[in-house]
Amino acid sequence: MIVTRAAVALSFALSVTSPGGRREVLQDVFSWVAVGLDRPGERKDQVWFELRAGLDRAEADL
Repeated sequence: MIVTRAAVALSFALSVTSPGGRREVLQDVFSWVAVGLDRPGERKDQVWFELRAGLDRAEADL
């Protein structure tokens, strides 16, 4: 088997506080995709931070 591409999406929560003291919890998704894994020197990676997105949307984007 030769792997030519790979991807992963991770859901996470991020707590942020504004200068005024208001706290908000953001549900986000981090996605990573790599292609050309079978071609040394031609590999390309791309990452995304999708704010206020769910895994369903990230899965569709991948």
